[in-house]
Amino acid sequence: MDHLKNICCFAPILVYVTQEVEGKVNTLCLELVTLAAKGWGVSELYEYALKYGSAIDGTEMVLSADSTGIVLIFRPERKKQYLEEASSIYF
Repeated sequence: MDHLKNICCFAPILVYVTQEVEGKVNTLCLELVTLAAKGWGVSELYEYALKYGSAIDGTEMVLSADSTGIVLIFRPERKKQYLEEASSIYF
């Protein structure tokens, strides 16, 4: 996993409990794009997303990566099953 082709960051409006949570999710997604543009590999981006995405209170993050890219899904815990079905189109 060394050459990034895609970044998908999916966060439905139901996730945004507060403006602070929304800002943290948006910032993380933009940081990943910036780091990818600087040449970070998929493995490095995965570790970065895992570290900082897991620290965002008020959401649950699902993270997946392979040689084609990285997918982050932020979801409210009560909508877990619905969003798992919706995210299946990416895999």
